[in-house]
Amino acid sequence: MGAFDLNVLEKAELVRRATRQGGRSAAARRARVVVLLASGMTWDDVMHALDCSRGFVARWSQRFRSCRMSGLDARHRGRTTGALDRAAEARAVRAARARNDDGGWKWTSRSYAEHIGVSHMTVHRTWMRHGVSHAPGKPAR
Repeated sequence: MGAFDLNVLEKAELVRRATRQGGRSAAARRARVVVLLASGMTWDDVMHALDCSRGFVARWSQRFRSCRMSGLDARHRGRTTGALDRAAEARAVRAARARNDDGGWKWTSRSYAEHIGVSHMTVHRTWMRHGVSHAPGKPAR
């Protein structure tokens, strides 16, 4: 799993990324892994030179092998935004329009979200999408 065969453009881009002073150091470090492996260094040599783990070298060399330059871009595993299905969205809109006996609003986005078990931002976005977002005690727009 040693050296890579790099074309001229890949090598130039990797060297540019690896030696860049201004950008993100993590991106430069990933590029250095590939540059060092392409120069013939062993995984152990790369681990020692970059003070990184075997897993780090394995991850970025494998990603480069499978996706070339685009494989070196970090992949954010973040959370997808919550979304309600159509029936739940309709219930949320009705809840936003519901009033107490004293004429005030029955639900806030936080209290309704807690009631149905989703994040308050999911409820808030749904209400905004339907033009019924409001603060407690204030009329809806």
